[in-house]
Amino acid sequence: MYDNIKISLTVPFVTSYRADFCARFGLLVKDEKKQIYSNKGYETLTQNKGVYMHLKNSKLTLEFSLHKFYNYCVYEKPFNYNDFTFKEAQTAAAWLVEMFNRYFDIAAAKVVKYEVGINVITSENPDLYLQELKQINVNAKVLPIKEDTHYKEYKQFSTQRDKDKRIIYIFYNKTFEARSKGKAATRANIPENVLRVEKDNKRPFEKIVFARLFDIDFMKLTVNEFKQRFCSDLEYKGIPVKLENMKRFEFDLLRLIYEKGTDGAKARIKADFENGTIKRACYFNKLRVIERISATTPEIQIQYSRRAIELNNLIISKIETVHKNGLF
Repeated sequence: MYDNIKISLTVPFVTSYRADFCARFGLLVKDEKKQIYSNKGYETLTQNKGVYMHLKNSKLTLEFSLHKFYNYCVYEKPFNYNDFTFKEAQTAAAWLVEMFNRYFDIAAAKVVKYEVGINVITSENPDLYLQELKQINVNAKVLPIKEDTHYKEYKQFSTQRDKDKRIIYIFYNKTFEARSKGKAATRANIPENVLRVEKDNKRPFEKIVFARLFDIDFMKLTVNEFKQRFCSDLEYKGIPVKLENMKRFEFDLLRLIYEKGTDGAKARIKADFENGTIKRACYFNKLRVIERISATTPEIQIQYSRRAIELNNLIISKIETVHKNGLF
């Protein structure tokens, strides 16, 4: 499911076509300071089926959800909480090309960013499942999954979002997000317990033009990479199983190692020692136990919650459906 696409191109407008383009797509709002024309506003966005545009000199930027654009065209409503097949994405892309073909070839526009994701239906409130996420392991690099604190509590989690990150993995309560934005009359139509899983590609490493997103080989690569990250590399929180003859304080250290890693566990007990919570002898004893337990980490068994297992199975099942039926 392609979503939140941003593309840009330099348009060789002749004067008459530039004026005609601005009138046709409602680029009538001007930022005097930046000298940018845009179609900002509810009416013009509705007119253009949710495609936001801004034009500076001859550089045109378009931002839109392809999924919402498709539903605008088919159902006359902008939503993206249902399934969206690759075939439907290709159809929507063709409609976009047709919408702009009088003025320029959007198929050749550079893709600045795009998202791809799936919606899964959980048996309970998605918030409860989001709290079970721990990290994504990409090529031996650990990407912790943390709660996005600028959203309502437990509604959205993601990997690190700093400006240098080209790829971000995001998980959120889609039902809550859609209902908080929708009008009262349409909220009842939004299904319960929709959890969104997505990969946000910002500034792709390679140059991608809009048409390439819908090439069958590129889509297959997208599915395979998505499957790798969310079926194999995604890790859930769990609780270590107490080993036979393990003492209680050793088990507590085992859990600390699992939650924070060996270095993190050492840092925690060092902090406890420095602030006087534990004595010197206890500190060095715990260090020795941590080293011993860490050496046997491969033997540690992890027990996962019912919700973690359910979410894992839902994601795998949905992605397998993608392979079979082209849903995304």
